[in-house]
Amino acid sequence: MQSILDSILIHLICGALQPINILEIGFKKGYSLGLILESLDGPAHLTTVDIEHGSALKEFVDLYKEELITRDLKFITKDSRYLLDVKEPYNFIHVDGNHDYEFVKSDIEYALRNISIDGIIAIDDSQRPEVQRAIEETIMKSDYRVFLKGFSQTFWTHRAHNPSRLIPKDPNIVCYLSEYLGVQTLQATLHQR
Repeated sequence: MQSILDSILIHLICGALQPINILEIGFKKGYSLGLILESLDGPAHLTTVDIEHGSALKEFVDLYKEELITRDLKFITKDSRYLLDVKEPYNFIHVDGNHDYEFVKSDIEYALRNISIDGIIAIDDSQRPEVQRAIEETIMKSDYRVFLKGFSQTFWTHRAHNPSRLIPKDPNIVCYLSEYLGVQTLQATLHQR
């Protein structure tokens, strides 16, 4: 279960980024994908991958049928380790599938190969030891850096990309987030503006 902070951050980041090509690895009940969908203003292509979508898929489509009118939603039911690389890179990738080391490592490697230079990779449950190990062995050795942390989410961007436009400018939102993010993280975030 995501914290309120992590939910707010996904919604704010996607609302500011307005990604057009989105990948979610790990659908479960569609909670994160719903947050992403609600943050979008225009058309988008959303792909979600899970080993099994089950009854949650029908419930999700019923719940978000209005939001899906102008958006292309593709459900892939397969092990994410066997995804093929795409021709058109994603602008936002949310990694929240199987949390075993080999799966997370594979998901992050896939994300790194298939994200646009100005895209964002969000990794959930980054505090878990298996996920942390995969992060240390993949994305931390790449040209990507953390630009924002929630309780369990980390948001990564390419070093060549300045994510300052994604950081809320409204002082009320910044003050609200500072209660959750802590002073050091907030100062680091504000320093990048």
